[in-house]
Amino acid sequence: MAIHGGDIYGTDIQKTVEEGKEILDFSANINPLGMPESVRQAVMMSLSAAEHYPDPECRKLKQALARHHGIKTESLICGNGGAELIYRLTYALRPKKALLTAPTFAEYEEALRQTDTECTFYEMQPDLQIREDILDEMDSSLDVMFVCNPNNPTGILTPRSLLDQILKKAEVCGILLVLDECFLDFVKDPEKYTLKGKLEKYPGLFILKAFTKRYAIPGVRLGYGFCSDRKVLDRMEAVTQPWNVSTMAQQAGMAALKESEYVE
Repeated sequence: MAIHGGDIYGTDIQKTVEEGKEILDFSANINPLGMPESVRQAVMMSLSAAEHYPDPECRKLKQALARHHGIKTESLICGNGGAELIYRLTYALRPKKALLTAPTFAEYEEALRQTDTECTFYEMQPDLQIREDILDEMDSSLDVMFVCNPNNPTGILTPRSLLDQILKKAEVCGILLVLDECFLDFVKDPEKYTLKGKLEKYPGLFILKAFTKRYAIPGVRLGYGFCSDRKVLDRMEAVTQPWNVSTMAQQAGMAALKESEYVE
């Protein structure tokens, strides 16, 4: 069953809302500071532009993301949340065999099951660490592998040195490494852990990011990804419905990227 966190709309919970009680939703990892006021204002101001279709290519948002991350715009893809990009990637590539860590974010397996992908698992020990023996699980029979850093839901970081080894082994074996860095924003010195500086050298690397957690806007739905292999991104675009990122989401993203004080 596709059971997911973040569903606060059931009968019992709505009764709590109607009674005026506060909801503390522990099933979703969202910034407790709440939405930045500038992002809230950007969403409200964008409503007048909602009379028109949104930019289907997210041009201004991609330009802002490229400046923020030091990434080429042609290496960017935007989506209706990080989860949508996971499904688009899976539907675009339709991998025959995948490697996942266990436990990890459930959406990877759910998306892969929908394309009849054979899923194999690296089961972590009781301390929930990824170790070097994961390299023994990687071979040319794999088409894709997903690694979440820090892992969701454990919050545990994989050392940068091990990530480098995984990336090199993936290149040798012809495996697309999907690295989910959606929670890396909550780590001190995230630049020490991100692999975005490896994108140009390793076209078989796809990095997943989202505005959801850092800026507390899960209801807006806005995610993005990096990959230097334009063929991968083009195939993802080919399985995308038109106007998948709303005007409100694009404006929220551009406002959020200016929020350096809030992030600190």
